Amino acid sequence: MIDCKNIEGIEPSRDMGAIAQKRGINVIAFGAIEDAELEENAYDVIYLNGSSSYMEDLTRAFDVCKKALKPGGKFISLDVPKESAFGFMYLLAKAVGKFDHPFLDGVMPKLPYPFELCCAGVWHSTEEKIDVLKQLGFSDFDFYQTLLKNPMYTNEDVEEVVSGYQSGGYVAIIAHK
Repeated sequence: MIDCKNIEGIEPSRDMGAIAQKRGINVIAFGAIEDAELEENAYDVIYLNGSSSYMEDLTRAFDVCKKALKPGGKFISLDVPKESAFGFMYLLAKAVGKFDHPFLDGVMPKLPYPFELCCAGVWHSTEEKIDVLKQLGFSDFDFYQTLLKNPMYTNEDVEEVVSGYQSGGYVAIIAHK
């Protein structure tokens, strides 16, 4: 188990915030990172898990994170890329209004992402996120990916995390201030 006593979080969802608090995370605010007022140069690591797909303005959101990071601090964004098989599947489901559609027959995993969250997503490409981070002055990038199989096969085996970002359905971008 991870020691969460020094972990702070901003959570858009009160339900997820309650889960985080039960795990020992200090939820310092409920809302969007874009609207957070964080102390400058205060954090060693800022980690966004699944968040960027719901951010209209990546530049604004990532800039808030950059200002709050200490010099040399790590920014980590982990999310479904728009260009991945999962991204395409979610965009198609959003466009046709449901998962249960002939276009998606035979391609859906048994346990898909909640449809409501697919519809709420903005879905950015990995390249778009990298470009924004570079424009803000982040550097020294590392990339990791998983969910390399087609979506309908992802629940069959545990997949290892591998370096890179051009094949994965879930991609981590690590950048330094």
